Amino acid sequence: SGAPSPLPLFSQVLKLGHKMSKKALIQEAAKDFVSFVNKSPSPFHVVQECRVRLEAAGFQELKEKDRWNVKPNGRYFVINNFSTIVAFAVGGKYKPGNGYSIVGAHTDSPCFRVKPCSCRTSVGYIGVGVEPYGGGIWHTWFDRDLKLAGRVILKQGGLVHRLVHIEEPILNIPNLCIHLDRDMHYKFAPNKETHMIPVLATTLQQQLEEVAEEVPKDSPACNHHPLLISLLIKQLGCNPADIMDFELCLADTQPARIGGALEEFIFAPRIDNLMNCYTGLQGMIKSMDSLEDDSNHPGVFSVTVPCLLGVVMNFNSNQKFANTAHLLPPSLLHSPSPSVASPSLLHHRESEELL
Repeated sequence: SGAPSPLPLFSQVLKLGHKMSKKALIQEAAKDFVSFVNKSPSPFHVVQECRVRLEAAGFQELKEKDRWNVKPNGRYFVINNFSTIVAFAVGGKYKPGNGYSIVGAHTDSPCFRVKPCSCRTSVGYIGVGVEPYGGGIWHTWFDRDLKLAGRVILKQGGLVHRLVHIEEPILNIPNLCIHLDRDMHYKFAPNKETHMIPVLATTLQQQLEEVAEEVPKDSPACNHHPLLISLLIKQLGCNPADIMDFELCLADTQPARIGGALEEFIFAPRIDNLMNCYTGLQGMIKSMDSLEDDSNHPGVFSVTVPCLLGVVMNFNSNQKFANTAHLLPPSLLHSPSPSVASPSLLHHRESEELL
């Protein structure tokens, strides 16, 4: 009769449904990654977000100072300096001498960081002294609404580590007007020490509103402008004298988003390092379903295999290569292989019998 067969049409509907389902899964993963980025404006926030996700997946935190009792089917993580996190899981069929898999990523990214002595005042403007960290594309930082995020060390009985995230656009690195720099189209080479000082406020407005807290002269906080200290203590609910030190990163206030006409792109800052942190972390968490028994893939080097040891290391050292206080210490970088005699993260005291 010339009527079209229903079979090809049904097949097309199935293909379309499968295509839409696949896109929905991709979109779901992309949205979760975007959420991860927006919660991670500094290395310290990255580690905190990793900790939250690991604990939700049943991982147990270990302390470097304690004795460890690592067992088969165990899920563990350890944090160093609040900027490095190492998670590992031991397969249910793990035997000493078996293989292991390691995924490494870095929690830090190129940015401007507040200097130890940041107080800057010039021609009626209050600035914040910053230093470039890592190999950033610095000209892209001009004329952006910038925020601050990082950690503050408080003296409250003992020394306490607190995260801080000032999400409002409190800083800006302004460009010169075109008629003041006619050559910028041909040569744009700003001096990072003198031309890239973020503006915090004007001295006139600060005097009119009298919002800055008085900072004791013998306090470490006196190395910074009282207005900056006021913003910190407002969020932390502490006194100026409580602040012993801080590590603060500048970040763009514009959040990560999914974009493009077909929603196929992720527009996000810090994407190079956080993508690896996120995928390594999620890969380990999702592999835990097969930790106890996975007879289909014996002997394969993967964190999904129960006879292996899986390790995910997110550390704060890609942008700096010196052995400074915030980097992964050498003792955590030694090989976790049982054939190596040197101490390592996984050869930790009582756990040596297992490994």
